[in-house]
Amino acid sequence: MVAGILLIASSIASGQTFQALHHFSDAETSESVGRLVLSSNTIYGVGAGYIGGMLHFGSIFRVNADGSGYAKVKQFATMYPSNPGGIYTNAEGAVPMGGLVLGGNTLYGTADQGGKFGMGTVFSIKTDGSGFSVLRHFSGSDGSNPHVELALDGNALYGTTAGGGISNKGTIFRINTDGSNFGLLKSFDGNEGWGPLGGLTLSQGVLFGTTYRGGAPGFGTVYSINTNGTGFAILKEFTGADGAFPRYNLIVSGGVIYGTTDGGGDGTKSVVYKLNTDGSGFQVLKTFSAPDPTSGTNNDGFVLRSGLASAGRTLFGATEHGGNFANGVVFALNMDGSNYAVLKHFSPLPERGTNLDGSLPFPSLMLDQTTLYGTTEYGGTTGGGTLFSISVAPRLETTFSPDGFAFNVTGYPNEKVVIEGTSDLSSPSWVPLQTNSVPVSFVDPNWRNYNQRFYRARLE
Repeated sequence: MVAGILLIASSIASGQTFQALHHFSDAETSESVGRLVLSSNTIYGVGAGYIGGMLHFGSIFRVNADGSGYAKVKQFATMYPSNPGGIYTNAEGAVPMGGLVLGGNTLYGTADQGGKFGMGTVFSIKTDGSGFSVLRHFSGSDGSNPHVELALDGNALYGTTAGGGISNKGTIFRINTDGSNFGLLKSFDGNEGWGPLGGLTLSQGVLFGTTYRGGAPGFGTVYSINTNGTGFAILKEFTGADGAFPRYNLIVSGGVIYGTTDGGGDGTKSVVYKLNTDGSGFQVLKTFSAPDPTSGTNNDGFVLRSGLASAGRTLFGATEHGGNFANGVVFALNMDGSNYAVLKHFSPLPERGTNLDGSLPFPSLMLDQTTLYGTTEYGGTTGGGTLFSISVAPRLETTFSPDGFAFNVTGYPNEKVVIEGTSDLSSPSWVPLQTNSVPVSFVDPNWRNYNQRFYRARLE
């Protein structure tokens, strides 16, 4: 009589394992605020370039997925005023605020400042650091200050600028990956939103995005537009009571949009929300609780200044503040709003500004299979922030029971797991044995009745 275990998860359940993979020093990368991108075993990211409140123009870095092999791919050039008291310019751009997008062995991104006109650039660079090229110098009428990661579709890049355009309220643009065929798809006028601080999400030929402000109530919008610039539509105008000031990339899955609002200056309107791609069915999935006014702590995090990652039916995100130590959290949430759970509370940050895990996770998380990657702005052993990972893979632990063959399944709280069994893997007929919420302790008292027995766990 043999009992075997086969664990198969239909979506992410978690026995979280946190690792601080790399501790950034000021000489390396400062304020890594853009979403990371992974190619093979190498992570690429950007540093905005602020150190102690002083501007250091920014950089692009790479590091192995285990935290080793850190190297700068690109250091952006110094900016100088075009005339006394004038706009700061350079030949490349500076202060990359958005993440990178990868096409083949080429990285594409935006710089918020600098360039010939001091209003930011679109750039490309090879993953080995060679071939840096400015694809576009923004001049104002065509947009200014792109904060965002780009959307790549074939040889076309799509993005937004926070300002510029006809009314200086921001734009949506497209440009080929070689810098040709630049065009404005939209200049915002304020009534339909203004100040798009988030990038675009492409789904079935339609671009979805947000504006930080504007719309009739003035608290920002969710919109859609075709890739040729036609069909612009406002899908949602935030009222303040249902969220305020969306600023990060959206997730579109199964005809449903998922996003976040940062809540503005006091953060009291930080929410996770969803709505259908036609604008119907808006629902707030999670409203974050107000922290203690003295300690800044709470149980669930506070001030959502990042977008979401997703796998299966689960959303992952981070708050910049709040949590048990007021330094932010990483969280998971089902797409229907159930089973909110904190995966990581970042630890206290003493006066010297260092700790072992980082503080204030700012950019959106990247999910690679069953591992989340992210960065913090501050903390770590050198005070310059950290690159971290959290494993969200299911965990199985065999255990002893006098009542039969036994094992435990761990994950974040309340996730429903179905334990199934079969005695033939060549042509399995899986029989449900138990349905319960994580953590699950399973005992099969009948395992001796079979010559061999296999088990699997899946989310309900």
